[in-house]
Amino acid sequence: MADRFGNLTLPTTTPVAGQPAGDPAIYYLGTFCQAVLNADAAAAWTAVCPGKRLVEFVWYHEPDEMCFADRWLPALFLWREKSERAVEWLAEDILQTHDLVQCCWVLPATPAQETSRVRHPAINAHEKALARALSLGVNSAWTVTGDASPDPTTGGSVIYRWAGLDSMRMGPWQRKVLTVPLGDGRERALYGTIEWTIRITEGLYEDITRWQPLNGINLTIKTPAPTSLTTEYLEFRPPSP
Repeated sequence: MADRFGNLTLPTTTPVAGQPAGDPAIYYLGTFCQAVLNADAAAAWTAVCPGKRLVEFVWYHEPDEMCFADRWLPALFLWREKSERAVEWLAEDILQTHDLVQCCWVLPATPAQETSRVRHPAINAHEKALARALSLGVNSAWTVTGDASPDPTTGGSVIYRWAGLDSMRMGPWQRKVLTVPLGDGRERALYGTIEWTIRITEGLYEDITRWQPLNGINLTIKTPAPTSLTTEYLEFRPPSP
């Protein structure tokens, strides 16, 4: 018997190889963003940075929590920054959380001023491609292996379903500079970044088998004709204090 909070099984299970432990939602968000950017903004990026995909690697932590290597760039970093507001009961059996996912796209180092200058306009394509895909919740470039019900129009997998999200919304983006610590204790700004947020809502889905069966008796709940709902389980909750 297990419940789900979004797409996280409770009690937790051993994560699939390559997925961050305890957070399947940001794993699917990361691979979704990577696929969208490498497909829909590829031509604009290749024109200013040939030989590199727009997102080579995806990491699920802050950029300064790892030893940096240029060979991993451009890279996308995602992590849960904070809870947006308190855990919320929408109804007696509907519990939701609201979290802020921080996203940071780190560009390769640009020692030449001219190289940096020509890259900046291409960032607009990056932002628009991502905003479109997150709004639609699906993209033909992203298909999860084994997905039995992809979107019939695009053929892609639905990010809401795989990430276990009730809702998501992309926040504003901004350019920043990532400061990387050096071995001798000094710091030096080396990498340009583009940062944005995704506000996500996840709901609790309780395992119905926790409730006692009606001793084999089916309970039929009448709904507007000609349909009805039949269940073998009935839930009893104590009154709220």
